[in-house]
Amino acid sequence: MAGGEPHAGSRFRGVAQGDVLAFQWMKSAAEHGHAKAELNLGKMYLTGRGVAADIDKARMWLARASEHGLNEAAALAARLDRRERAAPQRDDKNGWGAAVSIERPIPEPRSFSGAPPVRGEASLILEAAWRGQSRLVAKLIGSGAGTQVTNADGNAPLALAAASGNYETVRVLLDAGANVNAANRVGDTALLLASAGGHTTVVNALIEKGADPNKRNAAGERALTQALRSCSVATTKVLLERGADIGASQ
Repeated sequence: MAGGEPHAGSRFRGVAQGDVLAFQWMKSAAEHGHAKAELNLGKMYLTGRGVAADIDKARMWLARASEHGLNEAAALAARLDRRERAAPQRDDKNGWGAAVSIERPIPEPRSFSGAPPVRGEASLILEAAWRGQSRLVAKLIGSGAGTQVTNADGNAPLALAAASGNYETVRVLLDAGANVNAANRVGDTALLLASAGGHTTVVNALIEKGADPNKRNAAGERALTQALRSCSVATTKVLLERGADIGASQ
């Protein structure tokens, strides 16, 4: 990549390959004007996650995200300026150190507003799965409720639980034998829906149970594309480490 940045085969010391690939995808989204990607890319340059720390590039991407209306980017840039003024010397042993440290990790989306809601005369298990009522879901399954019933959009309980990021409910459904690769009417599987919401723990659980990270929906999109759109570095990294094909997301 340009600017001396590492590529997937880089021998960059101390940088995990998954982080490098996640950086590449985040950079691609940022270069296309995605505000959240610009913010996360700035953070990656600050922390040296997936790329060599670069304070100037961090400031540039934070400024772009701020211009696109993200208050968090503006606040982080202001905090960075204050810390630089307080401790302007670079520590060659420890990098930029406290001058550019981030007080909290890169946030991941905790909800997926685009997930199809439960509609019509949906069964109780669908409603409980969507709301993350794992104990109720377990009781319903124990009473004979099926895990493959779907709502009007073709979403089974597992898809609804995954889309809303309800890890415990996902585990209950997987342990009960829910079809991990079942798709709704537009071809979205539980993994695609979880990836779209940036629900990393759910994504990992689904893949452990055999979810196909390269399965395509009706629009030709796969889980990696959805994770990139959600701007979740952690979800992108998990998918890359668990077999998602970079070329498959093009």
